[in-house]
Amino acid sequence: MRLQISFLLFFLSGISLPAQITVQGTVLDADTREVLPFANVFCPETNTGAITDLDGYFKLSLKPGNLLQVSFIGYETQEIECRVDTLLLIYLEPDMKIIGCPVIYDSPIEVGLPAPFMKLKWVQLTRDQNLSLLPALNRVPGIHMQSGNLNTNRISIRGIGSRSLYTTSKIRIYLDDVPLTSGNGESSIEDIDLSLIDHVQIWKGPAASVYGSGLGGMIQLHTEDRKGPGANMVYSQGSLGTFGLFRNSSGFRANVGEQGGYLRANYHITSMDGFRQNSGFRREGLNFIGKFPIGLRSEISFLSLYSKVKAYIPSSLNETDFRENPAKAADSWQAIRGFEAYEQFGSALSFKSNLLDLGANKLMAQFSLFSSFRNGYESRPFNILDDARQAIGFRTSLSLDEGLISSAIFPRGTIGIEYFQDKYQWQTLETLGGNPGLLLSNNRETRSYYNIFAQYYKEFYSGWTLLGGTNISQTSYQIKDLFFADSLDISGDYSYKPALSMRLGTAYRFNSNFSVFANVSNGQSPPSLEETLLPDGQINAAIRPEQGWNFEVGSRGRLFRTFFYEVSVYRMLVKDLLVAQRVSADQYIGLNAGKTRHDGLEAYLDWEISLGKIILKPYLSYTLTNYRFIDFIDGEADYSGNALTGVAPHQVFAGMDCYLWAGFYGSLHYEYRSAFPIRDDNSVYSDAYQLAHLKVGYKKSFEKGWTINLHAGIQNLGDAHYASMILINAPAFGGAPRYYYPGMPRQFYGGVEVGKVF
Repeated sequence: MRLQISFLLFFLSGISLPAQITVQGTVLDADTREVLPFANVFCPETNTGAITDLDGYFKLSLKPGNLLQVSFIGYETQEIECRVDTLLLIYLEPDMKIIGCPVIYDSPIEVGLPAPFMKLKWVQLTRDQNLSLLPALNRVPGIHMQSGNLNTNRISIRGIGSRSLYTTSKIRIYLDDVPLTSGNGESSIEDIDLSLIDHVQIWKGPAASVYGSGLGGMIQLHTEDRKGPGANMVYSQGSLGTFGLFRNSSGFRANVGEQGGYLRANYHITSMDGFRQNSGFRREGLNFIGKFPIGLRSEISFLSLYSKVKAYIPSSLNETDFRENPAKAADSWQAIRGFEAYEQFGSALSFKSNLLDLGANKLMAQFSLFSSFRNGYESRPFNILDDARQAIGFRTSLSLDEGLISSAIFPRGTIGIEYFQDKYQWQTLETLGGNPGLLLSNNRETRSYYNIFAQYYKEFYSGWTLLGGTNISQTSYQIKDLFFADSLDISGDYSYKPALSMRLGTAYRFNSNFSVFANVSNGQSPPSLEETLLPDGQINAAIRPEQGWNFEVGSRGRLFRTFFYEVSVYRMLVKDLLVAQRVSADQYIGLNAGKTRHDGLEAYLDWEISLGKIILKPYLSYTLTNYRFIDFIDGEADYSGNALTGVAPHQVFAGMDCYLWAGFYGSLHYEYRSAFPIRDDNSVYSDAYQLAHLKVGYKKSFEKGWTINLHAGIQNLGDAHYASMILINAPAFGGAPRYYYPGMPRQFYGGVEVGKVF
């Protein structure tokens, strides 16, 4: 009897006292699905916790109903209620990357995609001085971004766009779904402050059918791509450097409502005296971004950007000045203190709705309306340009989103249309020592573009992935000559025939860590209106768009859990290559120059090495090109067989990021670019050059949500002399050809970033 009473008391005590349960699991990044070592797992009710190991694993003994708080620096804290013995997979969402906390396993490689595609995340965009996207883009194999000054840049992808003069062309660029490419095919990326960008997606070659058929490819800048509510915060980033560098970016983020809505505002300013004569620069801007859910199925978002720029222009130098006195400005530009000044404003309003749930699939509709305005003034030695541009357009699409695909890059199927029209009015005036004189020309252009697109994406259980797309696009120009003081009338209409472009890619994934892919695609890039005009002002109806086919095979994978690689070989065949021939100081005409062949190899490697509390992240990017004119006759000159102008045969970027869990971090980067021809006859070559850059810093989070990041760095560590931008086939007007924009010498900088999370 005594034994029975004892057993009953023991049984009742077991009912009144909660039993212990074993809670174990793995903590992962919600975007990359990679494990997060050293994450903090804490139960405030029992005051116990654990730190995840190198595989992101933890194990705890708790009571049913206890709450777990899972946190990791740079990510949103997640709370989980524990009820039974279980194995948890806990996905943490990256927090606002204002302070630039290290994100582990941040490779830009998407293992299973059947396309020449890379994604640059926040940590890759902020390894350097944070003045522009140039360093990050150049580390992508196949991309070459040159910079004559902070306001003068040119991007080429796989050789396409390398022959443009002072801007980026034949590459489509978007901010979210808003085109930054104007109606004449030119794109400007300089005025998008880096603090706005969350990540960048890059398509190489004519492979982005949903965003048009640009022969060089497409670059899409994404602002904020979040799932669920984030943190309320304020932040301020400031830095100082040599040559008068000053930069500040300050703003806030605030939650709106209880369904994940938010509002962001940002003010930024960048100014620099420059190391060259007449190279001062100042840009300031104000930006607003917001997203507001409407019910459970829809959301509305908006984007508003304003910037004001004044940039003096030192222009290019001839070889003698470049080598002996690179700090000087071109004499003609220095004499008048040549500059450009402009204000611009852009806005977009988007509506997205889940129209229908079909089991695991969702039918999504999206509509975006965008507009922009730019008013500019440029004082040049040969004349003064006074211009204004207004644009308006829309983009709408219908997508079937499978919702369960592993890459989360594409919906299963998409159809849609994009259309925009811009009106460009420009005048040139006589320059009287930099002051405006008599009117020389007055023109108004209307430029229209549309793109009708469709795309299908499917991952099969057998390991195969299929990606196909097509689009029809057309560009039209209308010009009205409003200057009647001369006998020249360049008025006229010109439209290119609608262009059909296609792409088909497939990949086979042997397992979750290794895949091979193949891709074939075609596209075209029409000439700008200025390239269609002949010297007598007539429109050259015989000029044709550049057209090309790209054939590519490659492999992507991950070895030993933290070693990522990508390697691909391709051949792009281009016909009707557009060549800008300069006929005067302020006039260029376009010519179709025959055929070119672009053979290339691209390789990218990165991996992560864990040494206790030290994380090392080395990477290597290599580009090998063999681009040739196959058939190129310019007048009486035959350049067939010559190397394509403006493209380096070898391009190497390598580096190491280092993170110490005490909060210290550092980065060391190296780049090499081989010599390349800068004239079509291959008689003149640029110099090969090597650069090294160093950055160190310390980050720390405090109680009550405060975070601080101190950093300092050196650009061009070895003080190398090099050309940061080259003018291809520069003519000689009153002197030696001026090919060279000297690159910045050694620079020192330092800064502090402070944030407060509420």
